[in-house]
Amino acid sequence: MSENKKIEKVDIESIKELRQKSSELIVKFGEVELEFIYAENRKNELDTYKAGLVKELTELQESEKTLTTDMETKYGQGNLNLETGEFTPA
Repeated sequence: MSENKKIEKVDIESIKELRQKSSELIVKFGEVELEFIYAENRKNELDTYKAGLVKELTELQESEKTLTTDMETKYGQGNLNLETGEFTPA
């Protein structure tokens, strides 16, 4: 059997330094992954909010269409001046 050898302090310090840098990189990778998760969650929240806005816009457009139809039935086709309230038939 061969004899055990004592590793020089400078070599041990080099190994410790590499391990420390490796640990720091692992932590940074974890932080980046968390940021991606947070960003994905925020994106999902914004998508949900956007879907609500799209629904609201669609409902508004339907209300406008209904109002236009009702107004045309009541007054006929023409132009309405909202400032004066005057309706000019077409």
